[in-house]
Amino acid sequence: AAQAAGASGLVKHAVAKADGSRVPVYSLPMAVLCLINFNESVATNVIWPFLPFAIVSWGVAPADTGTFAGIFASCFFVSQLLTASGWGMFADARGRKPTLILGLVGSAMAMSALGFAGSFPVAVGCRALAGLTNGNIGVTKVMVHEMVSKRDQAQAMALLSFNWGMGSIVGPIAGGFLTASSLEQATGHSIPFLDQFPYAMPCFFSALTSLLGIVVGTCMLPESPEWLRQHSVAQPSPSPCARGWASRLVETLQCACVARRGYHHVPTDEPAGAACDSAVAGTGATPSVARPVDGLEDGEAAVGAQPAQPGKPGDVGAPSAGAMQGCLAWAASGLTPRADSPLRDSVLLRCFGLYATLALAAILIDELLPVIGKMRREAGGLGMSEAEIAELLIIQGVSLVIFQLFIFHRLVARFGEGRVFKWGSVCALTALSTLPVSIWLGNTSGPAGRWIFVGGALALKTLGMGCCFSLTF
Repeated sequence: AAQAAGASGLVKHAVAKADGSRVPVYSLPMAVLCLINFNESVATNVIWPFLPFAIVSWGVAPADTGTFAGIFASCFFVSQLLTASGWGMFADARGRKPTLILGLVGSAMAMSALGFAGSFPVAVGCRALAGLTNGNIGVTKVMVHEMVSKRDQAQAMALLSFNWGMGSIVGPIAGGFLTASSLEQATGHSIPFLDQFPYAMPCFFSALTSLLGIVVGTCMLPESPEWLRQHSVAQPSPSPCARGWASRLVETLQCACVARRGYHHVPTDEPAGAACDSAVAGTGATPSVARPVDGLEDGEAAVGAQPAQPGKPGDVGAPSAGAMQGCLAWAASGLTPRADSPLRDSVLLRCFGLYATLALAAILIDELLPVIGKMRREAGGLGMSEAEIAELLIIQGVSLVIFQLFIFHRLVARFGEGRVFKWGSVCALTALSTLPVSIWLGNTSGPAGRWIFVGGALALKTLGMGCCFSLTF
């Protein structure tokens, strides 16, 4: 009873401490997270204005620009898909803050290397490196949910979207106006370094924002209070289900080797240990590792606990089929989702699918628009320069900033999240379905019509996607 009361007191104290450490929306930790989100937006959007021109400069035939633009853009997201789960596990095991800092370091390295890329394979490698070393978007959203109270989360997510919109403005500005051709047109003379690396300045600008995020995040960003609470009350290491296949294989081999000696290895961080306990019960062997008692500090003994006794001499060296079956059952337990696994939540799975569909549509337009902008008008394009493509992309960022700053949270407060999400879906679907017609009208009606029709469709798409992305999770 005393042990249970002590453990309950520790849990209540940790929960109270975590609840008391919730930060307001307009606070220093939220400002740092917004800066990190701003950096992600800059790194994503800085390449779009000059991408079709850079692909040609990397030795690709102009007729194949669209194909290689798709390869270049997709390699980032494919590599990010391969490491997204790993970064999530790392954030759960080591903390949110180290994950964010490492992601910023990877982004700075990849963007700096991209500025010196002289061929298409090198550029693809740099972009893939950016995806492999960065999982900050998801970790940032998780950290916001853990640091901000429930009633302020809609406003906090709107603030994140606002900073993403700011990055959608600053990124295209840097990508369109810091290239070699734009700087030569503005200054009247060429720079020898930029003649050799014409797209280095936009990439260096993105790397500088990452370095700023590294310094500010290291000095001013606290760790998530929810993560600290879980690691102060729960077990100090991740559960076996959160491990990779290599770690589970090592544990299985260790378990089998110990079972052959008549003992059974029980992982110290296994919460229930039912499979291994059943194996031990079938052999009469004593576990080699004692489980800690909740609520006790290291070195304290539980009342009534018996010290571990060595196995009987006759048991040592005798292989045990029951122990082996228990080990193999424990090793295979990670192949199927647990009862409390998110993979069994149908609502969460629908959210995953919806988010993936929205991301597909948004990235498709972001990638396709610069290619159409560079194409000649006779071929159905807009015949725009790098700076003009940047100006067209800036419309998306400005509309998103204004909407998230003044309108979004008021709509959610008045009409509710579900209704605003449906309205956003209708706006995004309307903009995407009419975008080809808008491009055709902009191509045939002159410069003014291009800004009215194409810019209006992009603004409507941005507002709809802003609602959907902010309210999906």
